Amino acid sequence: GWTRLGDGDPVQRSFAARGGQVWRAMRPGDRLHFRFRGRRCAVYDLLGPKGANVRVTVDGKVVRERAPRFDSYCWYTRLATLPVCSGPEGVHEVEIEVLAEQPDRTQVRHEATDTDKYDGTWFQPCQILLVGEMEACQTGVFLLD
Repeated sequence: GWTRLGDGDPVQRSFAARGGQVWRAMRPGDRLHFRFRGRRCAVYDLLGPKGANVRVTVDGKVVRERAPRFDSYCWYTRLATLPVCSGPEGVHEVEIEVLAEQPDRTQVRHEATDTDKYDGTWFQPCQILLVGEMEACQTGVFLLD
């Protein structure tokens, strides 16, 4: 379910200079899963009209049941930061899952939200921000399910 946005994609072109490579998950149940050694983590991602709700789990405990990747300014797409964890030094396992329930789209006052432009469950991460370092996994540094 994950797509690596190509250089010709308008979102990739708009955010590559500051965000690097943009990835997109569009299906409920898609997950980003990684481990790191350190004490603090966040994900640099995009908020936008089709933004999803995501669940953030750290070390097997849900720390954010519903983190919307959408807000009242989402008639356009922009960079944002999703706080993941801040805690004791150690190895931490993180999972961010796209949820089926979409965020409340009615909070956008700029235009009507009952269009296809606002229908979706997109999670678009581009960087993992750490105070620490990634742990190597058998299949790579991080997994996109």
